[in-house]
Parts: sequence; C-alpha cells; structure tokens
Amino acid sequence: LWKVQPLVEKSHHQASLSCEVS
Repeated sequence: LWKVQPLVEKSHHQASLSCEVS
C-alpha cells in the first residue's frame, strides 16, 4: 500500500521526524 502512495508515507515520515526533533 505504501508503495502505491509513497507521497503519503513520506509526508507521514517527515511529520514524525519533525515531531521527534521538536
């Protein structure tokens, strides 16, 4: 599923990283 929607997965990953960094 994530392969079909890499954009969504990437967005989620970035958000998680931002939350962790913050």
